[in-house]
Amino acid sequence: MKKIIFIFSVLLIVLMLSGCKQQPATDTTPPANTPPSVQPSGPQTYDVEIKNSAFSQSTLTIKKGDTVKWTNNDGASHTVVSDSGSEINSGTLAQGQSFSHIFNDAGTFAYHCGIHTYMKAKIIVE
Repeated sequence: MKKIIFIFSVLLIVLMLSGCKQQPATDTTPPANTPPSVQPSGPQTYDVEIKNSAFSQSTLTIKKGDTVKWTNNDGASHTVVSDSGSEINSGTLAQGQSFSHIFNDAGTFAYHCGIHTYMKAKIIVE
Protein backbone atom coordinates (compact mmCIF):
# COMPACT_ATOMS: atom_id res chain seq x y z
CA MET A 1 0.00 0.00 0.00
CA LYS A 2 2.87 2.35 0.85
CA LYS A 3 4.36 1.59 -2.53
CA ILE A 4 1.14 2.59 -4.35
CA ILE A 5 0.89 5.84 -2.35
CA PHE A 6 4.54 6.60 -3.12
CA ILE A 7 4.08 6.00 -6.88
CA PHE A 8 0.85 8.01 -6.87
CA SER A 9 2.59 10.90 -5.03
CA VAL A 10 5.53 10.91 -7.46
CA LEU A 11 3.16 10.83 -10.42
CA LEU A 12 1.11 13.68 -8.93
CA ILE A 13 4.26 15.78 -8.36
CA VAL A 14 5.44 15.16 -11.94
CA LEU A 15 2.05 16.19 -13.31
CA MET A 16 1.99 19.35 -11.19
CA LEU A 17 5.51 20.32 -12.21
CA SER A 18 4.77 19.78 -15.90
CA GLY A 19 1.86 22.22 -15.61
CA CYS A 20 4.19 24.83 -14.10
CA LYS A 21 6.64 24.67 -16.95
CA GLN A 22 7.81 28.18 -17.80
CA GLN A 23 7.19 29.34 -21.35
CA PRO A 24 10.19 30.78 -23.17
CA ALA A 25 10.23 34.56 -23.26
CA THR A 26 9.42 36.19 -26.57
CA ASP A 27 12.10 38.69 -27.49
CA THR A 28 10.80 41.52 -29.64
CA THR A 29 14.14 43.33 -29.75
CA PRO A 30 15.72 43.16 -33.22
CA PRO A 31 19.13 41.49 -33.44
CA ALA A 32 22.13 43.76 -32.86
CA ASN A 33 23.17 43.60 -36.50
CA THR A 34 19.78 44.86 -37.81
CA PRO A 35 20.25 48.31 -39.36
CA PRO A 36 17.82 51.09 -38.39
CA SER A 37 14.99 51.84 -40.79
CA VAL A 38 16.28 53.90 -43.66
CA GLN A 39 14.16 55.97 -45.99
CA PRO A 40 15.03 55.45 -49.65
CA SER A 41 17.26 58.27 -50.81
CA GLY A 42 16.47 58.27 -54.53
CA PRO A 43 13.36 59.04 -56.51
CA GLN A 44 10.40 56.73 -55.91
CA THR A 45 7.64 55.44 -58.18
CA TYR A 46 4.05 55.45 -56.91
CA ASP A 47 1.30 53.36 -58.49
CA VAL A 48 -2.24 54.68 -58.91
CA GLU A 49 -4.79 52.14 -60.09
CA ILE A 50 -7.74 53.18 -62.23
CA LYS A 51 -10.57 50.82 -61.39
CA ASN A 52 -14.36 51.01 -60.98
CA SER A 53 -14.28 54.47 -62.60
CA ALA A 54 -12.07 55.90 -59.84
CA PHE A 55 -8.44 56.62 -59.05
CA SER A 56 -7.20 54.38 -56.21
CA GLN A 57 -5.81 57.37 -54.31
CA SER A 58 -7.71 60.64 -54.33
CA THR A 59 -4.71 62.44 -52.81
CA LEU A 60 -1.10 61.33 -53.08
CA THR A 61 1.84 63.17 -51.51
CA ILE A 62 5.26 62.66 -53.10
CA LYS A 63 8.68 64.34 -53.34
CA LYS A 64 10.14 66.31 -56.24
CA GLY A 65 11.65 63.91 -58.77
CA ASP A 66 9.26 61.07 -57.93
CA THR A 67 7.22 59.30 -60.60
CA VAL A 68 3.53 58.45 -60.56
CA LYS A 69 2.37 55.55 -62.72
CA TRP A 70 -1.32 55.23 -63.50
CA THR A 71 -2.58 51.83 -64.71
CA ASN A 72 -6.05 51.35 -66.15
CA ASN A 73 -7.46 48.16 -64.64
CA ASP A 74 -11.00 49.08 -65.63
CA GLY A 75 -13.02 47.71 -68.53
CA ALA A 76 -13.60 51.24 -69.85
CA SER A 77 -11.01 53.57 -71.36
CA HIS A 78 -9.81 56.49 -69.23
CA THR A 79 -7.40 59.43 -69.38
CA VAL A 80 -5.26 61.25 -66.84
CA VAL A 81 -5.38 65.00 -67.52
CA SER A 82 -4.27 67.82 -65.24
CA ASP A 83 -7.01 70.34 -64.44
CA SER A 84 -4.78 73.12 -65.79
CA GLY A 85 -4.28 71.13 -69.00
CA SER A 86 -0.51 71.54 -69.01
CA GLU A 87 1.28 69.19 -66.58
CA ILE A 88 -0.29 65.80 -67.26
CA ASN A 89 -1.90 64.33 -70.38
CA SER A 90 -1.92 60.56 -70.76
CA GLY A 91 -3.98 60.24 -73.89
CA THR A 92 -6.58 57.46 -73.87
CA LEU A 93 -5.62 54.43 -71.77
CA ALA A 94 -7.34 51.17 -72.66
CA GLN A 95 -7.61 48.36 -70.11
CA GLY A 96 -4.12 47.22 -69.05
CA GLN A 97 -2.32 50.30 -70.34
CA SER A 98 -0.21 52.58 -68.13
CA PHE A 99 1.03 56.15 -68.15
CA SER A 100 3.88 57.58 -66.05
CA HIS A 101 4.84 61.14 -65.21
CA ILE A 102 7.86 62.51 -63.30
CA PHE A 103 7.03 65.46 -61.04
CA ASN A 104 10.01 67.82 -61.02
CA ASP A 105 8.26 70.85 -59.51
CA ALA A 106 6.70 71.33 -56.09
CA GLY A 107 3.01 72.13 -55.93
CA THR A 108 -0.46 70.63 -56.00
CA PHE A 109 -1.51 69.07 -59.27
CA ALA A 110 -5.22 68.36 -59.55
CA TYR A 111 -6.23 65.96 -62.32
CA HIS A 112 -9.23 64.13 -63.71
CA CYS A 113 -10.33 61.67 -66.37
CA GLY A 114 -11.15 63.61 -69.54
CA ILE A 115 -13.74 60.99 -70.51
CA HIS A 116 -15.39 60.70 -67.07
CA THR A 117 -14.95 64.17 -65.57
CA TYR A 118 -16.37 63.12 -62.18
CA MET A 119 -13.18 61.08 -61.64
CA LYS A 120 -10.90 63.51 -59.79
CA ALA A 121 -7.73 63.31 -57.72
CA LYS A 122 -4.59 65.30 -56.91
CA ILE A 123 -0.86 64.90 -56.45
CA ILE A 124 0.92 67.01 -53.83
CA VAL A 125 4.63 67.40 -54.60
CA GLU A 126 6.79 68.53 -51.69
